[in-house]
Amino acid sequence: MELHINIAVLLDEWTKRYGITGPVLGLGMGQPAFSKLELATVRASGSNDNAADAGDAYTAEGLVDELFGAGTQLRRMETPAPQRWSVQGATADALAGIEPSAFGLVIDLLDLGRHFDCTSALNTIRHAVAEGGYIFHLVPCNNFAGDGYWQLSPRTLRDYYLGQSFDILESALVEFDPAIDDGHRWRLRALSDAEICGSAQLVTGQARMMYALLARAGAVKHEPASAGRMAMSRWFPTFELFYGVRTVEPRLLVVPLTAPAHRDGHSWQAQTNELNRFADTMTNPLRSRVVLLENDVALGPPHTEHQAITEVGAGAFSHWGDKIVFSSSDNTSPAENGRTYVAVLPWRGEIP
Repeated sequence: MELHINIAVLLDEWTKRYGITGPVLGLGMGQPAFSKLELATVRASGSNDNAADAGDAYTAEGLVDELFGAGTQLRRMETPAPQRWSVQGATADALAGIEPSAFGLVIDLLDLGRHFDCTSALNTIRHAVAEGGYIFHLVPCNNFAGDGYWQLSPRTLRDYYLGQSFDILESALVEFDPAIDDGHRWRLRALSDAEICGSAQLVTGQARMMYALLARAGAVKHEPASAGRMAMSRWFPTFELFYGVRTVEPRLLVVPLTAPAHRDGHSWQAQTNELNRFADTMTNPLRSRVVLLENDVALGPPHTEHQAITEVGAGAFSHWGDKIVFSSSDNTSPAENGRTYVAVLPWRGEIP
């Protein structure tokens, strides 16, 4: 895949947030489609007045040096398009020679979507990462079949990495339309675990959808997905990237949950009068679009029955009437654990 400046900006942000270092394995990582001047301008000022300036072109190796430090080792591999129609076992041939536990970061740019045997490809990628290393996926979700890709469900990656004791740090749905601004305008929004595991329709129309995920190896042992554990990745307000320049869509309401009162068991409640008209009701029990954050990490699942919050907790919550009934991620007391709890009603288009 040609390396778009939007991908470089996203990689730059996520790798700096977690202090990620090389060596780097790039799967499907083509040459950058932007100049050094363009990326430098975006990084320095958050604007790009040089989109038409060819400037000095990056190589993939030069970009990795820029993002991770001079001399960072990069190995690039790409699966040929016909591989996607191959039978089981061909994945091992396509990814043969990848050294185990050799890389601090694996970058997969749609390459996983070329493999018939997705599980074998994921196993190979996982074994290539050193303990505590990271994997960045950008995978096709829809409308990519004509380009030689399988479409993948975000839940496939979520369940796989939780089952392999990875932490899912970042989880985003990426939408763009090739007919608008030549496909340079991308919209990114946090994809909650409840959405990934639910039945909601994520994609419609002619838009292309991709799923971006950052996972870290060897952090903690997760419970099986069937046990109901949530993959709590960082939440962020929806934003656009237009040729590397970020525009954040406004949050409409942000309400801190102050002085939570204990109800029973693992459940607590906080008064949220400002959000009353957006709450779940008897006639519309899934109406609320409120996101509940614990130190900027989205809790869930939402719309949970109050008895289940009391008995199970683990981040489940309910926005009902003028209150939010909730539990902390580890069932400690939200009044004493030192964490900040905030209710956010996201971007304007989601309000019923």
